[in-house]
Amino acid sequence: MENNKRSEISYLVQNILPLFTSQLGFPQPEDEQNTRINQIPVRIASSVKKPDIVYYWEGIPVFLIEAKKYGKSERDAIDQALSYIRNYPVNYSKDGIRPRFLLSF
Repeated sequence: MENNKRSEISYLVQNILPLFTSQLGFPQPEDEQNTRINQIPVRIASSVKKPDIVYYWEGIPVFLIEAKKYGKSERDAIDQALSYIRNYPVNYSKDGIRPRFLLSF
């Protein structure tokens, strides 16, 4: 199947997460407890959106990943990730801490 026809989740699981595992040593494929893919609802203005990936460590969201399709601007990914962090629902975080790092693709 061509890359532009694959689902976003398939791309995240098969391409983005292995890249982080190879470079950083985490998240491990079996680490489903700490890796949230399209699961955290974030209210932005009148809509609810979900960041592509949020990685947790001991209940605290450490980093947020926003990936864009080929041809989309990285600036758009960064702006969207920053918006997710600013509006991150603190009830999805131990101690109300928002993600501290963002990564965009």
